Amino acid sequence: AIRNDEGVIEHVFGTFQDITDNKKKEKELKESERKFRLLVDNTNDWEYWIDQNNEYVFISKACEEITGYSVEEFYNQPDLFMDLIREDYKKEVFNHYHAKERTGPLHTSEFPIINRENKEVWIEHSCIPVFNKDGKFLGRRGNNRDITQRKHLDDSLRSIQEMLLSSQ
Repeated sequence: AIRNDEGVIEHVFGTFQDITDNKKKEKELKESERKFRLLVDNTNDWEYWIDQNNEYVFISKACEEITGYSVEEFYNQPDLFMDLIREDYKKEVFNHYHAKERTGPLHTSEFPIINRENKEVWIEHSCIPVFNKDGKFLGRRGNNRDITQRKHLDDSLRSIQEMLLSSQ
């Protein structure tokens, strides 16, 4: 603003900028985020993403249903997941998580964890490397699924088969 000798504004200058595209992109981003949250917050699978340093970038809420520990506890205690793994599987899982070659194809495994209530929960774990559009390794996306019921059914079926074979 330009004022005269008495302090009265005589001229006002300004600029205008069309932000329509920015507002449209912002709205699209919010809608995309809403869809993402709807999907990951309502899955029974524990989804996560770890970066190149094995630090969590994202953890879905299902971790709490499976382990009894909150998302925040996993962020605040980076070794919590490894601490939950049943002792006889720790070395195998540790070696996988800290392997030098972390950019290979899809990896799957099964192992038990001990949840907050001190109950054994069997996990089907799968992970795959994540890259940006230029091929730079960004970490791994993982999925942990509770397969405890399936494991118990498999054990029951195996017992029945053994009984049938032994009775012949």
